Amino acid sequence: MRGIMRVGVVVALFTAGCAAPAAAPLRPPSVDISGKWTGTWSGYGINHISRQEPAMAQFAQDGPTGHGRLTLENTAASESVPRVLRLPGLTGAPVRLTVAGSEVMMVHEVDDSTFTVFMTVDGDRMTGTLEAAEPPVQLVLERVKPPAPPAPKAMAPPPPPPAPAPPAVVEAPPAPPVVVAAAPERPAPSTFTTTAELRAVYFDFDKSDIRPGDTKTLDGDAEWMQANRTAHVMVEGHADERGTTEYNLALGERRARAARDYLVSRGVDAARITVLSYGEDHPVCTQHAESCWSQNRRVEFRSKPQ
Repeated sequence: MRGIMRVGVVVALFTAGCAAPAAAPLRPPSVDISGKWTGTWSGYGINHISRQEPAMAQFAQDGPTGHGRLTLENTAASESVPRVLRLPGLTGAPVRLTVAGSEVMMVHEVDDSTFTVFMTVDGDRMTGTLEAAEPPVQLVLERVKPPAPPAPKAMAPPPPPPAPAPPAVVEAPPAPPVVVAAAPERPAPSTFTTTAELRAVYFDFDKSDIRPGDTKTLDGDAEWMQANRTAHVMVEGHADERGTTEYNLALGERRARAARDYLVSRGVDAARITVLSYGEDHPVCTQHAESCWSQNRRVEFRSKPQ
């Protein structure tokens, strides 16, 4: 039965607007998955080593559709996880939702061909599979319930009247409604452009620490960001060709986060900064020598108006 449901979801998503007769309409949603979810993903890493790592999600549902963000932690060395889910790191990947009955389908918000996740909701628990992974990746998420409001303080009983009377009953005030904020949208890298005033910084081999000589460069970058408060900045981490692809992606992300943390310590709003790792994929020099490798171990900055 679930296989029929998945086919119906895919047909409805990708044949909308065609002149052919419409597919049978999806069942209306019987669940609302808005809010925060945490759990685990299970799959395989390098050399087919079994992995079970933390996962989390934040969703905002509006009827049969919605959007949100899916985060799989510690995926840098897991070949079974699609690359588009590994690159964002702890910031997560933006997703679109389709909900029919208690079934949920998730696809990447920008490129829905990169992966598809099918989940089944049972109360405050959902389970499913990341279809694009090979071997498959299993997901188990549980709803994070908001903390209960504090109980009202007990009121002192009124003084007894001259004649016996039943005690007054004081009703507790109603609990305030819980408002779940929608996950912020992650800017697309293609919308950022090179800015001459933002200068790159460089790193020692296999290191992600900011070198003392590069702090003046970052101070200048922070001054430009403070003077251009409407700009959003993409911090891009890079590595040289030595090491595995997965290791260099993780190393590039650590370098980008180190640069971001330095800018924040100089007063730049963290909400204006997006971190992205390219690993070894975007070298500025391709010779196999230290003179080239030292140029590729870098963090670069691009910007766009907000």
